Amino acid sequence: METDSPTLEELGHVLWGAHWREALAKALEVSAQDVDDWVSDPSTRPADLQSTIENLGVVRLEEIGLMLVQMKEAGLAGA
Repeated sequence: METDSPTLEELGHVLWGAHWREALAKALEVSAQDVDDWVSDPSTRPADLQSTIENLGVVRLEEIGLMLVQMKEAGLAGA
């Protein structure tokens, strides 16, 4: 069974929330207009964009994991 790859919008929203375009632009050190262009015309995306976003996703997961551990240690988990 083959599944579709997530869209740039889906990835951005999961990684950064509602203001993902601005956050992605900042993370990649590009303009928000560049991100808007990538959404409207995928042919303008850099060739390495997928692997770059994957790497950013790994970093985000590590950051979230660390925060969850810190919350647990501080007694905030489940509060």
